[in-house]
Amino acid sequence: MVSSRALQASSALRISGDMTMIHVISGRDLDNVMGMLREESFTYAGNHGLKICYAKGRVEESARNWCHEDVDHYTTRATELAGVIENAIAGIAGAWVERKGPTVTCHYRETAPAERVVVASAAQQAIEEAGFQPRRAHMAVEARPPIGWDKGRAVLQILRTLYGPSWSESMRVVYVGDDDTDEDAFRMLVGLGVTFRVGTLVRSTAATRRLRDPESVRRLLEYIAAQPNRFNPRQSPETTGLARPPSIAGQLKTFHLR
Repeated sequence: MVSSRALQASSALRISGDMTMIHVISGRDLDNVMGMLREESFTYAGNHGLKICYAKGRVEESARNWCHEDVDHYTTRATELAGVIENAIAGIAGAWVERKGPTVTCHYRETAPAERVVVASAAQQAIEEAGFQPRRAHMAVEARPPIGWDKGRAVLQILRTLYGPSWSESMRVVYVGDDDTDEDAFRMLVGLGVTFRVGTLVRSTAATRRLRDPESVRRLLEYIAAQPNRFNPRQSPETTGLARPPSIAGQLKTFHLR
């Protein structure tokens, strides 16, 4: 969930041009998440990175749209799975199935509390029987293709494509997420960036820091936008005199939710 004020902060980041770049990684369908923000200077990854649209001008126009080689195959199978899940939860008020190309999500946030376990169990069983991988999300169960792809892999795909195999020598990465599916990215970026888990629920996380709520996310984005030189991804050892960029952990310590 992103507030309108957080989106204003995103606009401020856009103004800093080459200094700071935003990449949006979502479990939503790619067209859906792009339609929500409508900003061509952002790179978007939908379906947990199975489909990616790179920022305009960052790659050759013919290479802007990328998708995993197995997307078409699993899109067909996911369509069939969605129908199976819908039949399994038919008659349970508030439960519904979201079709997202190669992935499927069964939502039960609006169901009666006593029915949620029933819906989740039925969805998980259908997903497993179809050969997909069930993953729990916020009041939902997701079905993902069994191809070992997640938000962590998507992060690496984007960074290597845009900045080359040695991206970690010249990039400062900040990753913010509020979902269990973001844990894959948190783990992938251990030692390579600063990661934030949004939310106050007491739970274990691979993120290095926490943010309380979307308002805290807005403050973080505004902080980065206000001093882009500290986060300049194009700084090189020749211009900084360093073998690699200095850690930004200390610069962002005020955003650690204690």
